[in-house]
Amino acid sequence: VTAEIKRGRHPHFVPGFAFDLTVNDPDDGQPWDFSKKSKQEKARRIFREQRPYMLIGSPECKEFSTLHALNKAKSSDPAAYDRAKRRAKKHIEFVVEMYEEQVAEGHYFLHEHPSRATSWQMDCMQNLMRHPEVTLGHADQCQYGAGAQRGAAKGLPILKPTGFLINSMSFIHARSKRC
Repeated sequence: VTAEIKRGRHPHFVPGFAFDLTVNDPDDGQPWDFSKKSKQEKARRIFREQRPYMLIGSPECKEFSTLHALNKAKSSDPAAYDRAKRRAKKHIEFVVEMYEEQVAEGHYFLHEHPSRATSWQMDCMQNLMRHPEVTLGHADQCQYGAGAQRGAAKGLPILKPTGFLINSMSFIHARSKRC
């Protein structure tokens, strides 16, 4: 999202910071892994200093996918899958804390994950979905230009059903196209 905003196609948006497993903390060169308390504390401090108007979370989804469960069943090291799942759950629990803080401050958040991801069943996500100001919307990414990235199908539309949890009804109406 930050890269898209920096391209300048959305002049009313100002890019902020990205805390993402694919983005490294400039101080130590390590990813923003929110399963680690030190990264949580640092991110929370920066978050509270900058008070973003919109907080967008799109945590990695692989540990919450059907494919992950199938691979674990065939793995010679299922404990490694369990460790990865615990880290992923801690990550989501932390971003949900940040979302709750956004709502309390009167600011916005957006959480995006595949519609069929098991993360939606986590207690913290279920509790957040019960908040009266929070809405769960669904969209198919093919309606927004998602396409296969490689192989014979490269460039062809892919469905990718996605859930969007947000505290903005106008966003839900604008981003709920289905195939």
